[in-house]
Amino acid sequence: MQLPFFHERTIPQIIIERLQQAVPEVPIVLCTTTTSEDDALVDLAEKCDVACFRGSENDVLARFIKTSEVYGFENVIRVCADNPFLSPAHIAMLIDEFNAEPGDYLSFAFHDGTPIMKGH
Repeated sequence: MQLPFFHERTIPQIIIERLQQAVPEVPIVLCTTTTSEDDALVDLAEKCDVACFRGSENDVLARFIKTSEVYGFENVIRVCADNPFLSPAHIAMLIDEFNAEPGDYLSFAFHDGTPIMKGH
């Protein structure tokens, strides 16, 4: 069940809308499971006009790989809905950095190299 978080919008809805504003040129695919509990996320994807992919509940990596295969993505940005304070502007920065200097993995990191997600 998705509960309103802010201004009657759910966390996934807020994240999708912010990503659509920050990086409109990047296709968004909402990846979720095939369980009936996630039917509301499929409805949300349709409401937000983004694609949706349903896959394994237990193998998140397989779900991401299959999504990239189905949609023909060479590169993937993983955004998790358990981080409501994600900063889409920082994602745009990562995209610019990746486009300037492509690699296998790109992330913000602590001084010791440990990857982090930047939020507000």
